[in-house]
Amino acid sequence: LNMLCEELQHSTASKQELTEREERFRSLFTNCPDGILITDLETKVFVGANPAISKILGYSQDELLKMSVPDIHPKDQLPSIISVFETMGRGERKLAADIVCLKKDGSLVSVDISPGALELGGRTCIAGFFRDITKRKRAEEALAENRRFLDQIVSTSPNLVYIYDLNKKKSVYANRETLDFLGYTREKIQAEGSALLATIIHPEDLSRVAEHHARFFSANEKEVFELEYRLRDARGGWRWVRSRDVLFSKDSQGRGSQILGVAEDITERKVAQEALIEAKEAAE
Repeated sequence: LNMLCEELQHSTASKQELTEREERFRSLFTNCPDGILITDLETKVFVGANPAISKILGYSQDELLKMSVPDIHPKDQLPSIISVFETMGRGERKLAADIVCLKKDGSLVSVDISPGALELGGRTCIAGFFRDITKRKRAEEALAENRRFLDQIVSTSPNLVYIYDLNKKKSVYANRETLDFLGYTREKIQAEGSALLATIIHPEDLSRVAEHHARFFSANEKEVFELEYRLRDARGGWRWVRSRDVLFSKDSQGRGSQILGVAEDITERKVAQEALIEAKEAAE
């Protein structure tokens, strides 16, 4: 649109060619799915508005042509809006992201604005392309809220919660309880990487854990696998855990790539069982 406008202003083409370009400009302007407002850089008054911007803001095109930049933004945000507008006018900004606009009904809409400079009737103007991002922003906020909710659940869980990467052979996520249970810092876990797990699993349990992990390369998301094994904590003691693991994600070839697991501490139960066996053997 900006290129066509410049051609119309400065072209030496024939009258027929100019007419064809005017028609192309009008068609693009009218049918563009993004809202377009053409604004006088000095007065900040709108001198052009397409149907899409009318749909976004709720004003008719005639109404918009009687309005200016301050009329479509919340008053408390005007200083920052005017500053953004001026930087666009100087060509210092290619995108104004997440700008809040005020609709005719008083509701708010979030938009991304891409500016372009042009000359109309000897006046320097800005063509602002408005893309409504309200739905996307609400979806992102809802997703963030869900993540916060899940993080709170996981962080307060008395069980160990982790995500294990089958290819990297290391945990890529562990909740606070996991760190407290084993006594290792997050920095140590990250620094050790794939080498850590091999050093803290009991030697007698290593092969069973490896077989357990191998199941997930061809597992489906509904299968749950359980395993009891020992882990060495930071103090050198052995702790028994009982894990329940499911497939968390697959790679591009459809093979399992990550495991989501929940493990509980069963050390006391195991110790009690061993003590009971020893007592029976002693009695015999």
